[in-house]
Amino acid sequence: MSILSAFNNIIINFLDDCILIFKDDTDFKLYKRGLGVIIKYNPKKVHTFFKEYLEKYRPYIDTRNDAFFLQNDFDEIKKYNNDEIFTVINKIKTYWGDLDEHNKKKVWDYFSILSQLSDKI
Repeated sequence: MSILSAFNNIIINFLDDCILIFKDDTDFKLYKRGLGVIIKYNPKKVHTFFKEYLEKYRPYIDTRNDAFFLQNDFDEIKKYNNDEIFTVINKIKTYWGDLDEHNKKKVWDYFSILSQLSDKI
């Protein structure tokens, strides 16, 4: 398996976990379906979005700083009019205060793994 394939699989796994954690929110199923289409036709696009839009926030991710979700308005993402990335992150931001520590750790683990894989692509 290539690093790019692993990266894309981790994002799909992240959305699968979001679907389980946020059972009443059907948006994550839509995000997963849309992401699956993007990955099928342009596998590098998801990585490109991740790298381009989240690199500015890397210090928050590396230190697992809750301010990433609680205090950012993600203007860097919004200015590109890219709904795919902004919508998922903003949705997590909405739920962040209600997540228990176990699920917050899972989210940070996903972001950390994605960042590490992104560096290798």
